[in-house]
Amino acid sequence: MESSKPLAVTVDKVIREVETLLTDLEILRDELSMAIAESRVSKNEDKVRALEALVGEIRRSHEALRRVYTQLNLVRMKYL
Repeated sequence: MESSKPLAVTVDKVIREVETLLTDLEILRDELSMAIAESRVSKNEDKVRALEALVGEIRRSHEALRRVYTQLNLVRMKYL
């Protein structure tokens, strides 16, 4: 079991960093939603499309990171 200790430390560090990143992505998504609403009011359709595309990428990234986070926690609990 001693050989898995450095791995467990690294996994714990990554889990914490992914938690922070997930939270930051949620905040960014919310702020972008406000910017989209403001851009709609000002009728800046190019900006709306660009921001909506970014929000879509953030949602996909968030989902992928959430799956990685879940897998890391499962491996940590079960094997490390």
